[in-house]
Amino acid sequence: MQGKTMKAKLKRLLPPPREDEIQKQIVQGLSALGFLVLVTSRRVKRCRHCGNWQSGKDGAARGIPDLLVSRQGWRQWVGAEIKSATGRLRPEQQELHERGLTLVWRSWEDALAWARVAVEGNS
Repeated sequence: MQGKTMKAKLKRLLPPPREDEIQKQIVQGLSALGFLVLVTSRRVKRCRHCGNWQSGKDGAARGIPDLLVSRQGWRQWVGAEIKSATGRLRPEQQELHERGLTLVWRSWEDALAWARVAVEGNS
């Protein structure tokens, strides 16, 4: 029982990883496994003229998945939306996911589980 209590205390002390941290881990991990990973996530940028932070000025359409993943020999790309454990999909992201056009990964473990199945299925 004491192990469970310690785990709960650690969980409260350590903040959950942010989406950008999860994404970085996934990109590094999948790249190391031989996947080609394109990062398409929108970036918040500071205006050169006024200094204000702006989002959506990067030319990427809303709903485009954060990552496009493929592998040599594949003739397709897989779209993946990266979310934290508590992150929610925006309506356009939800629609793409419901149509089966994107995956939602909340951790490196999610991406690794997908990669194992994807490699076995395409071998």
